[in-house]
Amino acid sequence: MKCIGRRLTILVTNGKWSIFTPEEQTQRLNMAFDAAGASSLEQFTLLAKNARGRACVALIQQVLSNKKLFVFRELLDMPNVEALRTTEYEGHRELLHIFCFGTYGDYLGASIAAKLRWLDNIPYDTLMTGLDVSTVRELEDILIDTIYSVRKLDQKSRCFVVKYAVGRDTHHADIDSMIEKLTSWKTESAEICDKINSILRFNALPVNEARPSSIIGVMKTNGQASGGFRKRSAHSPGPERRHHKKQQHASRLNGGSGISELQRTRQKLPIYAHRSKIIDAVASHQVVILVGETGSGKTTQIPQYIWENDRAHARVAITQPRRVAAITVAQRVCEEANRGSLGDSVGYCVRFDDTTSPNTRLKFMTDGMLVREALLSPTLKRYSVIVLDEAHERTLQTDILFGVVKRAMRQRKDLKVVFMSATLDVALFRSFFSDFKPSVIQIPGRQFQVDVFYTAKTQPDYLDSALVAVLQIHLDEKSSNGSILVFLTGQEDIETLETLLDEYARSLPADALKLLVCPIFAAMPREQQMKVFEPAPSGVRKVILATNIAETSITINGVRFVVDTGLVKQRSFVAKSGMEMLQTESVSKAQAWQRTGRAGREAPGVCYRLFPEETFEQLSERAIPDIQRVSLEVVVLQLKCMGIEDVLGFEFIEKPLKTSLVKALEKLYALGALDNTGKLTTRGRQMAGLPVEPMYAVMLLKATELGCAEEALSVVSMLSVESIFYSPRNKKAEAAQSRARFIAYEGDQITLLNIFNGYVQCGAKQRNKWCRDHYINHRAMTRVESVRLQLKGYLEKLELPIASSFPDIDPLRKSIVAGFFLNTAMRSLADGLGGSKTAYKTMCGRSEIVKVHPSSSLFMRNPPPKWVVYNELVFTSKHYIRSVLVIEKDWLVELAPTFFAKQSTASN
Repeated sequence: MKCIGRRLTILVTNGKWSIFTPEEQTQRLNMAFDAAGASSLEQFTLLAKNARGRACVALIQQVLSNKKLFVFRELLDMPNVEALRTTEYEGHRELLHIFCFGTYGDYLGASIAAKLRWLDNIPYDTLMTGLDVSTVRELEDILIDTIYSVRKLDQKSRCFVVKYAVGRDTHHADIDSMIEKLTSWKTESAEICDKINSILRFNALPVNEARPSSIIGVMKTNGQASGGFRKRSAHSPGPERRHHKKQQHASRLNGGSGISELQRTRQKLPIYAHRSKIIDAVASHQVVILVGETGSGKTTQIPQYIWENDRAHARVAITQPRRVAAITVAQRVCEEANRGSLGDSVGYCVRFDDTTSPNTRLKFMTDGMLVREALLSPTLKRYSVIVLDEAHERTLQTDILFGVVKRAMRQRKDLKVVFMSATLDVALFRSFFSDFKPSVIQIPGRQFQVDVFYTAKTQPDYLDSALVAVLQIHLDEKSSNGSILVFLTGQEDIETLETLLDEYARSLPADALKLLVCPIFAAMPREQQMKVFEPAPSGVRKVILATNIAETSITINGVRFVVDTGLVKQRSFVAKSGMEMLQTESVSKAQAWQRTGRAGREAPGVCYRLFPEETFEQLSERAIPDIQRVSLEVVVLQLKCMGIEDVLGFEFIEKPLKTSLVKALEKLYALGALDNTGKLTTRGRQMAGLPVEPMYAVMLLKATELGCAEEALSVVSMLSVESIFYSPRNKKAEAAQSRARFIAYEGDQITLLNIFNGYVQCGAKQRNKWCRDHYINHRAMTRVESVRLQLKGYLEKLELPIASSFPDIDPLRKSIVAGFFLNTAMRSLADGLGGSKTAYKTMCGRSEIVKVHPSSSLFMRNPPPKWVVYNELVFTSKHYIRSVLVIEKDWLVELAPTFFAKQSTASN
């Protein structure tokens, strides 16, 4: 992938996709021919009928193998897909987008792509048949491994231009001739495409061949489904709930069965009756506050209404608090709008993943990405309308946006802003934007009655209680195959319960529905997240294990039962100690009702709360907004970068604690982002330009000075992706042993570097196998590659040197200290924890006694190091530090002289 200007080819052999250079291509094609027992193209064509899709794909590859200017990326590798888009496929719901790429120049690429309208899509059904698989999950498993890391490269990449096909040295004058050649190739290959089309139809698999996994056995059980629960409530707060006739929906968020059916579905949504009112409100007011109950259709429809009312001028930015919501909603809206492929008129932009183009009119994004745009354009002049969805969640970035759009509207009378939520505090928003006389619109939802049950007493183990509740529901509700949605605190809880459910699923009674466990959390690769939206096969009940991501951000059809632990894991900043902790806390009443409502989207449902009703009554009405709960370095840095010097006087919808802002200013000064007058320094501006936390930004910048940027990029990218490791059931010991070779004496960051280097050095063709052998998540590693490539691009834009210090790792360790010196800890023998030699005392702010997390490579080190820095502090039953690195105490004075004095370090 580093050979700029060279042509790369995709080839399939034995169902696996690989990337090859021209020199390797002929050899591999011959191997494919030999494997099929063919000596000629004609013979290979005949054999294709009995070889299913694999031979078909190789056949297409042979046809295109001699084309010099273009390489078409993503399955089947051909530009002329028109023959596979015949009318018989119009009813298929799931499409795989066909992209093409070249080696340079997105302007020319865009010009060509705009004229080649026949570049479109191939139905998933066709691909499933062609690759000899029977379920979407199997298909995605094949695709993700080799496509994910390249498909979504930044369009300004120095290696590739995504979605366009053009040579590096191509001139404007060549465009028409190139189009003529492409059209000629299309005609030339029409016959071969007809053959492939015929073969794919001939080998089609029955729709009902999908098989769930790990679902066999018998289990005897006693007790009632609702045993241990007390029914106390059968309603949710807010307007009166009414029963509506059940409507038929698409089976998954990005599903559909044709444009006319989609339009009928849109018109059945409760919000459709208010379409004209909403359009008029946006036209006549700068601020519109829209409160739409769950199921009203506000998230997908409002952006389309705005666009449909002004196609010539409307450019709409729609924010979501979570990346998975931004992606899935964009996919759904793109399908409903019927405006080409995702990335044309409709696209999404999340961190390290951007599908938008200059032609995009509806841009779905995370709130953080819009804040980053505001750093360069505080008035957000690119957009005519800003839609802030799920505004009630009050994330750190959303609260910044409230103030940003208020300032922008004062300067731009043409800018419109729409706030949307199911549980918005209308009075608070009306007051904050009172200067703009906001219009308030209430939209009823399609919420069915949900019966709520509480436990008789507090549960000592919420995971065990959740397991029991799921099994009770599953065995007692045999008349309904409705899905069960379980709210848990995080990835660790989800994976633990998933393992337990898989084990119990083997012992279910013979007459019980089978169980299909589907986890979803923010750190999962996007392709895996999408699996929760797929309908369960016949005779199977789906159990969704989710974090609070499923409260409001996404909608999963088919849910009839909710199991609510009443807990959420979130970060909290302790101003006195200057430390931020990750800890498990109780949800608010508003959050609990949101979770309950998930069971009543399509039919009456049931919610089981794993806590007593008395506990519910003691919960706070609403969650504390992030701006009043977490550290504010990112907020201060972004505001300073926008030219807002008086951060204490910035218009927040609710003021943060003054002590938190002061602590943030002090921390940024210590990191070198601010000078002694509070002004943004050159380093601070560079830090704001990097899409990572300030500490990571300092680490990367220092690495460019110390000549180890290559290593630092790898470490930061590895830390940006949570699910690197996986340990299959009954193979935890083998997994630990296989990864032991990578453990570094110096700490977790170096261990991660060793893993990344081992992954890269094994070669692209062997990486999938290498990951399996070492129990590493291959999809996560491909995402690491993508993140690393984009971070490297940011450093290159800053014109900073990118070098390697290999094999010397001390420069890397020093760069980590430069970023994380505030997270220094010293070994403590008198720790109050039984004199454990693995206990440490934090050095900044109010000292805390902490221990190395069991997942750390330093957990069992003997003797334990005296000085360490860490990335994260986690509070469970104890205070733990994670991502721990061994350091030398002299480095603290060397790398943070304004913070550490020699004499204080010596005394410690």
